[in-house]
Amino acid sequence: MLESLQLFKQVINNKYFVNTSVILFLNKIDLFEEKIVKKKRSITIAFEGYSGPAGDLDAAVKFIEKKYRSVADNKEKNIYCHHTCATDTQQVQYVLDAVLDTILSSKLKGCGLY
Repeated sequence: MLESLQLFKQVINNKYFVNTSVILFLNKIDLFEEKIVKKKRSITIAFEGYSGPAGDLDAAVKFIEKKYRSVADNKEKNIYCHHTCATDTQQVQYVLDAVLDTILSSKLKGCGLY
């Protein structure tokens, strides 16, 4: 997880992505939920600063999202987080629709039409 965070930091702060929105996919949410909720594990193994309760999926996910958002040098940068399970085709379709909507909205705003 920490390697992923470091890579995200390099990408999001790259000069080529200064003026772009970013979509962050937190995949395998089903496996994460199984470990956090069903096995009552905490994410303190990967994130020492986490002080939320073990077994609380929402608190763990919010903490991880906050960690990813915090590595952006530009705190105003649009970072859209999606929790996904790639084997859930309905969820993947929903996420892809949301991504398409984000892209279209951005382009329309750029043209002054939104």
